[in-house]
Amino acid sequence: MFTSVRLSRGSKVVPDYVIYDYDSPGDLDAELRGIGDLRLVPGVSLPSTPPDDEMLDRHPHAQTLRDVWSDQTDGGGDWQLGGHAANFDDYGDPVAGSAHLEDDDHDRDSHPDDWVLLAQWCGFPGGIVFWTIRRQDLAERRFDRVEVQMHANP
Repeated sequence: MFTSVRLSRGSKVVPDYVIYDYDSPGDLDAELRGIGDLRLVPGVSLPSTPPDDEMLDRHPHAQTLRDVWSDQTDGGGDWQLGGHAANFDDYGDPVAGSAHLEDDDHDRDSHPDDWVLLAQWCGFPGGIVFWTIRRQDLAERRFDRVEVQMHANP
């Protein structure tokens, strides 16, 4: 089963199930806060979402390159700033998907290329959180317009 949750500003999600080995969301939060300092290390980020027909027309070897890259990478750490979003269960690129999210606060007449990955977090089993932003909003430091998506497969 696949679950995708989009959080709006000011929203709070309280799951009605046990979160893996944690008795409560508070237990998960306590463990995450105990991890310690974050350290930035350079890394390479390439597209991992399966190429669509348009991509294959422009780059016929895109799938082969994707397969080779996935065999060579260790997947990185729990956090990533910028770059390409990780492919989660071949669900699709959350950055491109940001152009099509329903949102009463923002005009959605944008092209997927107008969006970039701000950050992603793979810090709990079976799930990943993505923060995306329009390029223009990033240039203007309009972080109040960041979109948050969570893909999970509990």
